[in-house]
Amino acid sequence: MSGPAAALIAFLAVVVIFVVVRFEVFCLRELAKADDYQLLHLNRRGWTVAIFFSIPFGGMAFLLFGRAR
Repeated sequence: MSGPAAALIAFLAVVVIFVVVRFEVFCLRELAKADDYQLLHLNRRGWTVAIFFSIPFGGMAFLLFGRAR
């Protein structure tokens, strides 16, 4: 593959990586802002591991189930 198709695939890969990194940073910032009593199901270290090692599902789980509303 060469030409416009390869350039499009490379561009889409960069965009996807950028979006995933931004989402991870957002989740980690939300985790850092949360007080310990607001965290549900796991402690801060557990949520950090979940966010880092199960991209993007750990971040989604934290946003949906890990914070008190």
